[in-house]
Amino acid sequence: MRVFQTGQSIEMDTAPGFFVSNIVSSFSPLDLNPIYHQDSSLIVGLSNGDPAGVWTDLTGNGNDFTASGTARPIYITGAVNGLPALLGNGTTTDMAGPAVGAQTDWWGFIVTQPVVSPLVDQSNFWSIADYPSTPGNFILAATTMATNIGFRVGGVADLNVGAYTAGQPFGLYLTGSAAQMTIQRDNGATASALGNASRVNVITRLFNRGDGSLCVNAYECNVTFGAGVLTADQVSSMWQYLSNKWGTQIP
Repeated sequence: MRVFQTGQSIEMDTAPGFFVSNIVSSFSPLDLNPIYHQDSSLIVGLSNGDPAGVWTDLTGNGNDFTASGTARPIYITGAVNGLPALLGNGTTTDMAGPAVGAQTDWWGFIVTQPVVSPLVDQSNFWSIADYPSTPGNFILAATTMATNIGFRVGGVADLNVGAYTAGQPFGLYLTGSAAQMTIQRDNGATASALGNASRVNVITRLFNRGDGSLCVNAYECNVTFGAGVLTADQVSSMWQYLSNKWGTQIP
């Protein structure tokens, strides 16, 4: 018997002319060379109910998210698809991350699970800005009209991708460039709009808009952000990975 890797799969030759493939996928979000990557299931040193002061960047780039006092999310075991997640209380939770620098082209994935429905209108899962900012606030994932999930950049109209359900995780794939912005949800819903979405050059926030308001009452599980443009195969691999781990859908 031989076991060997081909591309993103592990294959096993069990008999002459017979192969069993995709036994173990070797794909990792780190294969996408992100600027930062956070995974709540890989947080160490915390017990159920502990406040999380640091959400470590797994890329090695040092782009951690941090919080103190009542701004810290709570580490909850078994919260999403049986795995640990960080809980935002909808009132004070606010994690500050890196100043990522302006990216002409960028992409991001987030997995989150709302605790209640409806959430506060415009409550923020993920922002790339301190509010207010110049030339505009980059809200990557937020509620719109309280019952929908959307995305906005610097005064451009909301891009909506449908309603959410409390207690059900969902994933979003976001892209931005100097010409347009797009959002794709794990159920296949997509939206896009023309506009300059390349100015993501200030502090990243989680659970909060950055001015102490519009906190979200939700679990956050995975946040991955990178520069450039992903291939269709890379996007597909990431969706499959998130589905396997967090129980999200695949577009």
